[in-house]
Amino acid sequence: MQIQQLITDFQETLQRQLDLIEGLVNYEQKMQRAVMQKDWSELESIVEQLYALGDAVYSCEQTRHRYLTEIRQHLGLPESTRFSVVLGYLSSDRRQQIASLYRRLQIAVMRVQFLHEGIDTYITNTVETMQQIVEEVFPGTRGKIYSRDGNMQGRQMSAMVINQHL
Repeated sequence: MQIQQLITDFQETLQRQLDLIEGLVNYEQKMQRAVMQKDWSELESIVEQLYALGDAVYSCEQTRHRYLTEIRQHLGLPESTRFSVVLGYLSSDRRQQIASLYRRLQIAVMRVQFLHEGIDTYITNTVETMQQIVEEVFPGTRGKIYSRDGNMQGRQMSAMVINQHL
């Protein structure tokens, strides 16, 4: 394969990966809304779609890496050569186009990370708050593990006196 075709394929793959990551941004925003609205069925649907999209991003990343490796080989550069150095070997137009796509990809990845961290922080804080409430209402339940049906696994809770008259 000729170097120009490799560069074109690399650029197209980079664009496809950018589109996929921007799709992840949209799904992360949907997931954030579903969590905030406690719409668990919508959240489950979104998570399933995210798995498929994640697989597509991974596949695209593998393809992009393969093209970059082939470009390095055609240019006679070692595998360890940084992407920015490889860009220096391209024509000015191609260099600007690919560098722009790469910057946009980095920004999209950061957006996904920030959205995901926001969701994670919200969920972590909510769980911690709920655990504190449960501990206040039912002292001694801390560290207990419950099954799906709500029964405690391991030690049983101590008895509570509800009514003194039998």
